[in-house]
Formats: sequence, structure tokens, C-alpha cells
Amino acid sequence: MIQIRKATESDSQSLAELNQAFNRVNRPSDQIRRVLQTSGATETVLVAEESGAVVGFACFQTLHSICYDSPWTEITELYVRQTHRRSGVGKALVGEAVRQAQESGSSEIMLRTNVKNEAAKSLFTQFGLEPALKSCFASV
Repeated sequence: MIQIRKATESDSQSLAELNQAFNRVNRPSDQIRRVLQTSGATETVLVAEESGAVVGFACFQTLHSICYDSPWTEITELYVRQTHRRSGVGKALVGEAVRQAQESGSSEIMLRTNVKNEAAKSLFTQFGLEPALKSCFASV
């Protein structure tokens, strides 16, 4: 059975391995541990655990602005091990992120995905997320 919970420092090695598979970025577990120690106010990291093994993760940020009464939430990352895809793990992670966004009073939820990622788009529409205008992006 899949359990969704907030990531802890003890998940650092698993998150480093998942991040390598996801982004092809070799970020050492000690760096991830430091971020988990300090990012609580800006980013929430959820993990999906099955039989004691972390099999996926999601990251989201709830942002406040001087311009609006309500915060909004952006789901920034979602990854599930290949062996656990199409088994409800992604749905459980997104569902928990949405639940926490609603609990925080967020008025909107946003995320970005590759326009070619049909599986992700299908998952996100189950939560009422619909394509919107394209974003502008530049590396700095």
C-alpha cells in the first residue's frame, strides 16, 4: 500500500536517486538534506512510500503576494519510479498536494508539464487542471 507523507532528512538518499532518474542531475544527498532542513517555509516535498521504499515524490510551493488576498500553489516537480507508474502513485501525490493547497487557502493551483507528456496531462485533468496560456522562460 502506498503512503504519502512529507519528506524528512532521512529521505535524502532516496530523493537524490529519484532526482537523478528524473532530471539527470547528480545532486548529492547531503545537499538535498540541507535543503530539506531549510526549505520548509517555501517548499513542501512529499514522498510516496511502499514497503519502506520511496517510489516517488512531488514538490510544491504555496506563494503569497501583496497583490492578492489568497495565496496560490505551484506544483513544481512530480516523479514516480518507472516500476510504479500507472499504479496510482502519481495520483496520490498530486491529490495530497491539491488537498494541502486547498487547506492553505490557495485560490489557484498551477503546474507545468511538457506538452508531449500525455500521461501527465491525463493525470492533471483528473484534478480539474486545464491547459492555460504559455509561459515565457529564459535561463539566467
